Amino acid sequence: MNILFSRTTWMTGLAIFSMFFGAGNVVFPLVLGQMAGDEIFSALPGLLLTSIGGPLLGLFGTILYKGDYKAFFSRTGKVPGYLLMLVCAGLLGPFAVMPRCVVLTYASFHTYFPNLSLFNFSLLFGIVALACIAKRDTVLPLLGYWLSPVLLGSLTLIIYLGMSSSEGSLQPSTQNSLEAFGNGLLVGYDTMDLIASIFFAFTVWKLLREQFQDAEIKDSRIVKQTTIAAGCLGGIFLGLIYVGLSLVAALHSPVIDNIPPESLLTTLSFHLLGPLQGGIATIAVALACLTTVISLGVTFAEVLQKELSRFQMPYFVAIILVMLCTTIFANLGFSQLMSIIHPIVSICYPSIIVLTLCNIMHELYGWKTVKLPVFITFAATLALDFFTRLG
Repeated sequence: MNILFSRTTWMTGLAIFSMFFGAGNVVFPLVLGQMAGDEIFSALPGLLLTSIGGPLLGLFGTILYKGDYKAFFSRTGKVPGYLLMLVCAGLLGPFAVMPRCVVLTYASFHTYFPNLSLFNFSLLFGIVALACIAKRDTVLPLLGYWLSPVLLGSLTLIIYLGMSSSEGSLQPSTQNSLEAFGNGLLVGYDTMDLIASIFFAFTVWKLLREQFQDAEIKDSRIVKQTTIAAGCLGGIFLGLIYVGLSLVAALHSPVIDNIPPESLLTTLSFHLLGPLQGGIATIAVALACLTTVISLGVTFAEVLQKELSRFQMPYFVAIILVMLCTTIFANLGFSQLMSIIHPIVSICYPSIIVLTLCNIMHELYGWKTVKLPVFITFAATLALDFFTRLG
Protein backbone atom coordinates (compact mmCIF):
# COMPACT_ATOMS: atom_id res chain seq x y z
CA MET A 1 0.00 0.00 0.00
CA ASN A 2 1.29 3.45 -0.93
CA ILE A 3 0.97 5.25 2.39
CA LEU A 4 1.20 8.76 0.95
CA PHE A 5 -1.75 8.34 -1.44
CA SER A 6 -4.02 6.27 0.79
CA ARG A 7 -7.44 7.58 1.78
CA THR A 8 -6.59 7.11 5.48
CA THR A 9 -3.47 9.25 5.20
CA TRP A 10 -5.29 12.13 3.50
CA MET A 11 -8.24 11.95 5.89
CA THR A 12 -5.89 11.94 8.89
CA GLY A 13 -3.82 14.75 7.37
CA LEU A 14 -6.92 16.92 6.96
CA ALA A 15 -7.97 16.07 10.53
CA ILE A 16 -4.52 17.13 11.81
CA PHE A 17 -4.78 20.36 9.82
CA SER A 18 -8.23 21.08 11.31
CA MET A 19 -7.09 20.37 14.85
CA PHE A 20 -4.11 22.73 14.64
CA PHE A 21 -5.81 25.38 12.55
CA GLY A 22 -7.17 27.36 15.47
CA ALA A 23 -8.12 30.93 14.65
CA GLY A 24 -5.77 32.13 17.37
CA ASN A 25 -2.84 30.86 15.32
CA VAL A 26 -3.75 33.16 12.44
CA VAL A 27 -2.56 36.20 14.39
CA PHE A 28 1.03 35.05 14.98
CA PRO A 29 2.18 34.90 11.33
CA LEU A 30 0.72 38.41 10.98
CA VAL A 31 2.67 39.57 14.03
CA LEU A 32 5.86 38.14 12.53
CA GLY A 33 5.27 39.86 9.19
CA GLN A 34 4.52 43.13 10.98
CA MET A 35 7.87 42.95 12.81
CA ALA A 36 10.15 41.43 10.15
CA GLY A 37 9.75 43.77 7.17
CA ASP A 38 12.30 42.95 4.47
CA GLU A 39 13.88 40.32 6.75
CA ILE A 40 10.74 38.20 6.49
CA PHE A 41 12.55 35.46 4.52
CA SER A 42 15.02 35.10 7.40
CA ALA A 43 12.19 35.00 9.95
CA LEU A 44 10.00 32.41 8.18
CA PRO A 45 12.34 29.38 8.70
CA GLY A 46 12.28 30.07 12.46
CA LEU A 47 8.48 30.30 12.46
CA LEU A 48 8.05 27.07 10.49
CA LEU A 49 10.59 25.22 12.63
CA THR A 50 8.69 25.81 15.88
CA SER A 51 5.10 26.16 14.61
CA ILE A 52 5.21 23.17 12.22
CA GLY A 53 8.27 21.08 13.11
CA GLY A 54 7.57 21.11 16.86
CA PRO A 55 3.94 19.94 16.66
CA LEU A 56 4.79 17.17 14.16
CA LEU A 57 7.55 15.98 16.48
CA GLY A 58 5.17 15.97 19.46
CA LEU A 59 2.45 14.21 17.50
CA PHE A 60 4.74 11.42 16.35
CA GLY A 61 6.34 11.08 19.79
CA THR A 62 2.98 10.71 21.57
CA ILE A 63 1.61 8.34 18.90
CA LEU A 64 4.44 5.98 19.89
CA TYR A 65 2.71 5.89 23.31
CA LYS A 66 -0.65 5.18 21.63
CA GLY A 67 -1.76 8.74 22.31
CA ASP A 68 -1.42 8.34 26.09
CA TYR A 69 -0.24 11.83 27.10
CA LYS A 70 -0.05 10.85 30.77
CA ALA A 71 2.42 8.04 29.99
CA PHE A 72 4.32 10.48 27.76
CA PHE A 73 4.80 13.04 30.56
CA SER A 74 5.42 10.45 33.30
CA ARG A 75 8.76 9.54 31.74
CA THR A 76 10.19 12.49 33.70
CA GLY A 77 8.99 10.91 36.95
CA LYS A 78 5.56 10.54 38.53
CA VAL A 79 5.38 13.92 40.31
CA PRO A 80 7.32 16.08 37.80
CA GLY A 81 5.44 14.47 34.91
CA TYR A 82 2.08 15.05 36.58
CA LEU A 83 2.89 18.71 37.29
CA LEU A 84 4.19 19.27 33.76
CA MET A 85 1.04 17.68 32.34
CA LEU A 86 -1.19 19.99 34.42
CA VAL A 87 0.81 23.10 33.44
CA CYS A 88 0.58 22.18 29.75
CA ALA A 89 -3.13 21.39 29.98
CA GLY A 90 -3.75 24.67 31.80
CA LEU A 91 -1.87 26.67 29.17
CA LEU A 92 -3.76 24.91 26.41
CA GLY A 93 -7.03 25.42 28.27
CA PRO A 94 -8.55 28.15 30.46
CA PHE A 95 -5.36 30.01 31.45
CA ALA A 96 -3.94 30.87 28.02
CA VAL A 97 -5.22 29.63 24.67
CA MET A 98 -8.94 29.70 25.46
CA PRO A 99 -9.00 33.25 26.90
CA ARG A 100 -6.76 34.36 24.02
CA CYS A 101 -9.44 33.14 21.61
CA VAL A 102 -12.06 35.12 23.53
CA VAL A 103 -9.99 38.30 23.22
CA LEU A 104 -9.46 37.73 19.49
CA THR A 105 -13.21 37.26 19.03
CA TYR A 106 -13.84 40.47 20.96
CA ALA A 107 -11.45 42.32 18.67
CA SER A 108 -13.41 41.05 15.65
CA PHE A 109 -16.75 42.26 17.03
CA HIS A 110 -15.43 45.48 18.56
CA THR A 111 -15.43 47.10 15.11
CA TYR A 112 -19.21 46.65 14.94
CA PHE A 113 -19.97 47.22 18.63
CA PRO A 114 -17.42 49.81 19.84
CA ASN A 115 -19.27 50.42 23.11
CA LEU A 116 -19.21 46.77 24.15
CA SER A 117 -16.71 46.19 26.97
CA LEU A 118 -14.39 43.19 27.14
CA PHE A 119 -15.93 42.19 30.49
CA ASN A 120 -19.49 42.09 29.14
CA PHE A 121 -18.39 40.38 25.94
CA SER A 122 -16.43 37.67 27.78
CA LEU A 123 -19.48 36.92 29.95
CA LEU A 124 -21.69 36.67 26.88
CA PHE A 125 -19.09 34.55 25.10
CA GLY A 126 -18.90 32.18 28.08
CA ILE A 127 -22.67 31.71 28.13
CA VAL A 128 -22.79 31.05 24.37
CA ALA A 129 -19.91 28.58 24.63
CA LEU A 130 -21.67 26.70 27.45
CA ALA A 131 -24.85 26.53 25.38
CA CYS A 132 -22.88 25.19 22.41
CA ILE A 133 -21.14 22.61 24.59
CA ALA A 134 -24.53 21.40 25.80
CA LYS A 135 -25.49 20.86 22.14
CA ARG A 136 -21.97 20.00 21.01
CA ASP A 137 -22.96 17.07 18.78
CA THR A 138 -25.25 19.38 16.79
CA VAL A 139 -23.43 22.72 16.86
CA LEU A 140 -19.84 21.70 16.09
CA PRO A 141 -20.57 19.73 12.89
CA LEU A 142 -22.84 22.55 11.69
CA LEU A 143 -20.25 25.24 12.37
CA GLY A 144 -17.47 23.10 10.97
CA TYR A 145 -19.37 22.30 7.78
CA TRP A 146 -20.00 25.97 6.97
CA LEU A 147 -17.09 27.57 8.77
CA SER A 148 -14.09 25.78 7.29
CA PRO A 149 -14.79 26.71 3.64
CA VAL A 150 -15.63 30.33 4.57
CA LEU A 151 -12.57 30.74 6.76
CA LEU A 152 -10.15 29.08 4.35
CA GLY A 153 -11.69 30.89 1.39
CA SER A 154 -11.39 34.25 3.17
CA LEU A 155 -7.77 33.68 4.17
CA THR A 156 -6.88 32.45 0.67
CA LEU A 157 -8.46 35.58 -0.81
CA ILE A 158 -6.61 37.83 1.67
CA ILE A 159 -3.31 36.12 0.80
CA TYR A 160 -3.96 36.33 -2.96
CA LEU A 161 -4.98 40.00 -2.92
CA GLY A 162 -2.22 40.91 -0.49
CA MET A 163 0.46 39.21 -2.60
CA SER A 164 -0.81 40.57 -5.93
CA SER A 165 -1.55 44.12 -4.79
CA SER A 166 0.62 46.80 -6.38
CA GLU A 167 0.49 48.72 -3.08
CA GLY A 168 2.51 46.10 -1.23
CA SER A 169 6.24 46.49 -0.63
CA LEU A 170 8.70 45.21 1.96
CA GLN A 171 9.80 47.92 4.37
CA PRO A 172 13.38 48.14 5.73
CA SER A 173 13.72 46.20 8.97
CA THR A 174 15.48 47.25 12.15
CA GLN A 175 16.49 43.61 12.67
CA ASN A 176 19.35 41.68 11.14
CA SER A 177 18.85 38.19 9.69
CA LEU A 178 19.78 36.36 12.88
CA GLU A 179 17.46 38.49 15.02
CA ALA A 180 14.62 37.95 12.54
CA PHE A 181 15.19 34.17 12.64
CA GLY A 182 15.15 34.27 16.45
CA ASN A 183 11.89 36.22 16.44
CA GLY A 184 10.43 33.63 14.09
CA LEU A 185 11.34 30.90 16.58
CA LEU A 186 9.72 32.79 19.47
CA VAL A 187 6.55 33.57 17.53
CA GLY A 188 6.28 29.88 16.64
CA TYR A 189 6.68 29.02 20.33
CA ASP A 190 3.73 31.26 21.17
CA THR A 191 1.34 29.17 19.06
CA MET A 192 1.90 26.43 21.69
CA ASP A 193 1.13 23.78 19.08
CA LEU A 194 3.80 21.41 20.40
CA ILE A 195 1.84 21.23 23.66
CA ALA A 196 -1.41 20.87 21.73
CA SER A 197 0.02 18.01 19.64
CA ILE A 198 0.71 15.91 22.75
CA PHE A 199 -2.96 16.09 23.74
CA PHE A 200 -4.31 15.85 20.17
CA ALA A 201 -2.33 12.65 19.56
CA PHE A 202 -4.97 10.60 21.40
CA THR A 203 -7.60 11.77 18.87
CA VAL A 204 -5.27 10.86 15.97
CA TRP A 205 -4.61 7.45 17.52
CA LYS A 206 -8.36 6.79 17.84
CA LEU A 207 -8.86 7.90 14.24
CA LEU A 208 -6.21 5.49 12.99
CA ARG A 209 -7.53 2.67 15.19
CA GLU A 210 -10.96 3.09 13.61
CA GLN A 211 -9.54 3.06 10.10
CA PHE A 212 -7.25 0.05 10.36
CA GLN A 213 -8.31 -3.53 11.03
CA ASP A 214 -7.39 -4.98 14.42
CA ALA A 215 -4.61 -7.04 12.86
CA GLU A 216 -3.12 -4.01 11.10
CA ILE A 217 -3.24 -1.65 14.06
CA LYS A 218 -0.89 -3.99 15.91
CA ASP A 219 1.71 -3.35 13.21
CA SER A 220 3.27 -0.22 14.66
CA ARG A 221 5.20 0.34 11.42
CA ILE A 222 1.97 1.13 9.55
CA VAL A 223 0.80 3.49 12.30
CA LYS A 224 4.15 5.32 12.36
CA GLN A 225 4.32 5.66 8.59
CA THR A 226 0.72 6.87 8.36
CA THR A 227 1.26 9.39 11.16
CA ILE A 228 4.42 10.75 9.52
CA ALA A 229 2.79 11.02 6.08
CA ALA A 230 -0.45 12.53 7.41
CA GLY A 231 1.44 14.90 9.69
CA CYS A 232 3.54 16.11 6.77
CA LEU A 233 0.40 16.75 4.71
CA GLY A 234 -1.24 18.67 7.53
CA GLY A 235 2.01 20.55 8.13
CA ILE A 236 2.26 21.55 4.45
CA PHE A 237 -1.28 22.97 4.49
CA LEU A 238 -0.58 24.91 7.69
CA GLY A 239 2.80 26.09 6.43
CA LEU A 240 1.32 27.51 3.23
CA ILE A 241 -1.15 29.61 5.22
CA TYR A 242 1.51 30.71 7.73
CA VAL A 243 3.89 31.77 4.96
CA GLY A 244 1.15 33.52 3.01
CA LEU A 245 -0.15 35.51 5.98
CA SER A 246 3.37 36.47 7.08
CA LEU A 247 4.27 37.75 3.62
CA VAL A 248 1.01 39.71 3.30
CA ALA A 249 1.61 41.35 6.69
CA ALA A 250 5.20 42.21 5.72
CA LEU A 251 4.11 43.65 2.36
CA HIS A 252 1.40 45.79 3.97
CA SER A 253 3.14 46.64 7.23
CA PRO A 254 2.38 50.40 6.95
CA VAL A 255 -1.35 49.56 7.02
CA ILE A 256 -1.02 47.60 10.28
CA ASP A 257 1.67 49.75 11.89
CA ASN A 258 0.89 50.25 15.61
CA ILE A 259 -2.19 47.99 15.34
CA PRO A 260 -2.49 45.62 18.35
CA PRO A 261 -2.02 41.91 17.52
CA GLU A 262 -5.64 40.94 18.13
CA SER A 263 -6.83 43.49 15.52
CA LEU A 264 -4.32 42.73 12.75
CA LEU A 265 -6.52 40.38 10.74
CA THR A 266 -9.56 42.65 10.99
CA THR A 267 -7.53 45.62 9.77
CA LEU A 268 -6.01 43.68 6.86
CA SER A 269 -9.39 42.17 5.94
CA PHE A 270 -11.05 45.58 5.68
CA HIS A 271 -8.08 47.00 3.79
CA LEU A 272 -7.84 44.20 1.20
CA LEU A 273 -11.43 42.96 0.95
CA GLY A 274 -13.51 45.99 1.77
CA PRO A 275 -16.17 46.36 4.51
CA LEU A 276 -18.54 43.60 3.36
CA GLN A 277 -16.13 40.76 2.56
CA GLY A 278 -13.82 41.91 5.36
CA GLY A 279 -16.72 41.61 7.78
CA ILE A 280 -17.47 38.07 6.60
CA ALA A 281 -13.82 37.12 7.08
CA THR A 282 -13.63 38.50 10.62
CA ILE A 283 -16.94 36.85 11.60
CA ALA A 284 -15.62 33.54 10.25
CA VAL A 285 -12.51 33.92 12.41
CA ALA A 286 -14.70 34.76 15.42
CA LEU A 287 -16.71 31.56 14.89
CA ALA A 288 -13.47 29.60 14.51
CA CYS A 289 -12.38 30.98 17.89
CA LEU A 290 -15.69 29.80 19.35
CA THR A 291 -15.23 26.25 18.04
CA THR A 292 -11.64 26.24 19.31
CA VAL A 293 -12.82 27.26 22.79
CA ILE A 294 -15.54 24.60 22.74
CA SER A 295 -13.13 21.84 21.68
CA LEU A 296 -10.40 22.83 24.13
CA GLY A 297 -12.96 23.35 26.90
CA VAL A 298 -14.29 19.83 26.47
CA THR A 299 -10.74 18.42 26.36
CA PHE A 300 -9.58 20.24 29.49
CA ALA A 301 -12.81 19.40 31.36
CA GLU A 302 -12.22 15.71 30.62
CA VAL A 303 -8.63 16.00 31.93
CA LEU A 304 -9.88 17.85 35.03
CA GLN A 305 -12.63 15.32 35.69
CA LYS A 306 -10.23 12.40 35.20
CA GLU A 307 -7.50 13.79 37.44
CA LEU A 308 -9.99 14.81 40.17
CA SER A 309 -12.02 11.61 39.89
CA ARG A 310 -11.71 11.01 43.64
CA PHE A 311 -13.98 14.02 44.19
CA GLN A 312 -16.54 12.60 41.69
CA MET A 313 -16.88 15.94 39.92
CA PRO A 314 -19.76 15.93 37.42
CA TYR A 315 -18.73 16.68 33.85
CA PHE A 316 -20.95 19.75 33.54
CA VAL A 317 -19.49 21.21 36.75
CA ALA A 318 -16.00 20.77 35.27
CA ILE A 319 -17.12 22.60 32.10
CA ILE A 320 -18.56 25.49 34.15
CA LEU A 321 -15.30 25.82 36.10
CA VAL A 322 -13.27 25.80 32.89
CA MET A 323 -15.41 28.50 31.27
CA LEU A 324 -15.40 30.59 34.46
CA CYS A 325 -11.58 30.58 34.53
CA THR A 326 -11.53 31.36 30.81
CA THR A 327 -13.81 34.36 31.30
CA ILE A 328 -11.73 35.71 34.18
CA PHE A 329 -8.41 35.40 32.33
CA ALA A 330 -9.86 36.83 29.11
CA ASN A 331 -10.38 40.13 30.92
CA LEU A 332 -6.62 40.54 31.20
CA GLY A 333 -6.53 41.40 27.49
CA PHE A 334 -4.22 40.08 24.79
CA SER A 335 -1.03 41.90 25.82
CA GLN A 336 -1.27 40.91 29.48
CA LEU A 337 -2.12 37.34 28.56
CA MET A 338 0.95 37.14 26.33
CA SER A 339 3.10 38.68 29.09
CA ILE A 340 2.09 35.70 31.25
CA ILE A 341 2.18 33.05 28.54
CA HIS A 342 5.44 33.96 26.84
CA PRO A 343 7.81 33.56 29.85
CA ILE A 344 6.24 30.23 30.84
CA VAL A 345 6.36 28.91 27.29
CA SER A 346 9.94 30.14 26.77
CA ILE A 347 11.08 28.26 29.88
CA CYS A 348 9.02 25.08 29.44
CA TYR A 349 9.22 24.58 25.67
CA PRO A 350 12.90 23.54 25.41
CA SER A 351 12.33 20.93 28.14
CA ILE A 352 9.24 19.60 26.35
CA ILE A 353 11.22 19.37 23.10
CA VAL A 354 13.98 17.42 24.86
CA LEU A 355 11.37 15.18 26.54
CA THR A 356 9.78 14.51 23.15
CA LEU A 357 13.12 13.63 21.56
CA CYS A 358 14.08 11.35 24.47
CA ASN A 359 10.71 9.59 24.35
CA ILE A 360 11.06 8.98 20.62
CA MET A 361 14.58 7.63 21.11
CA HIS A 362 13.30 5.43 23.95
CA GLU A 363 10.55 3.86 21.86
CA LEU A 364 12.59 3.45 18.68
CA TYR A 365 16.06 2.64 20.00
CA GLY A 366 15.68 1.82 23.69
CA TRP A 367 17.20 5.10 24.94
CA LYS A 368 16.80 5.05 28.73
CA THR A 369 18.05 8.43 29.95
CA VAL A 370 15.17 10.93 30.11
CA LYS A 371 15.09 12.73 33.45
CA LEU A 372 18.65 14.09 33.38
CA PRO A 373 18.49 15.74 29.93
CA VAL A 374 15.05 17.22 30.65
CA PHE A 375 16.03 18.60 34.07
CA ILE A 376 19.35 19.99 32.78
CA THR A 377 17.52 21.71 29.91
CA PHE A 378 14.96 23.16 32.30
CA ALA A 379 17.64 24.43 34.70
CA ALA A 380 19.70 25.93 31.87
CA THR A 381 16.65 27.65 30.34
CA LEU A 382 15.58 29.00 33.72
CA ALA A 383 19.10 30.34 34.43
CA LEU A 384 19.32 31.92 30.96
CA ASP A 385 15.96 33.63 31.42
CA PHE A 386 17.00 34.90 34.86
CA PHE A 387 20.28 36.42 33.62
CA THR A 388 18.61 37.84 30.52
CA ARG A 389 16.14 39.70 32.72
CA LEU A 390 18.98 40.98 34.91
CA GLY A 391 20.86 42.18 31.86
